Amino acid sequence: MKFKIIACINNNNVLGRDNDLLYTIKNDLANFKRITNGGVVIMGKKTWESLPKKPLPNRHNIVITRDVTYCAEGAIVVHSIKEAVTLCADSFSHLPCYVIGGGMLYQSFLESDLVDVMYITKVDDSQDGDTYFPMIDETWRLFYQSAEQHDDITNMSYNFSIYQKKIC
Repeated sequence: MKFKIIACINNNNVLGRDNDLLYTIKNDLANFKRITNGGVVIMGKKTWESLPKKPLPNRHNIVITRDVTYCAEGAIVVHSIKEAVTLCADSFSHLPCYVIGGGMLYQSFLESDLVDVMYITKVDDSQDGDTYFPMIDETWRLFYQSAEQHDDITNMSYNFSIYQKKIC
């Protein structure tokens, strides 16, 4: 089973700071909702805790944490990527499954070669942060890139990209 990643990063691959998104761009949030709606979202404990509304509606929410006593009302809690993969394969194989953060989870799914598509919003900015997205290397091909967009509220420019894993 293959998974999809969805993330918003800047020119330095920064995802967030202080357990929060670095950017809140209305059109990006709408794009996230449109893409993940009706599917499965997989996230780490910190990402779950940072959500303003839990669980994300119209999606099956899976939280991965090493804390065996952790409860997340409205979500399924698992304790490893392997357990999440098995759950998705057994119970949600008919639905798209999206890894939505954080940085370590993105890294682990990519290193385990479990991802075939990445939806990346790239913000033209260079702010620092404490959570990073892994480098997109030559094993990925840019399948689609939108024209440059502009958010009037944040005054940020950005674009939407879709990467597909290259088949050797």
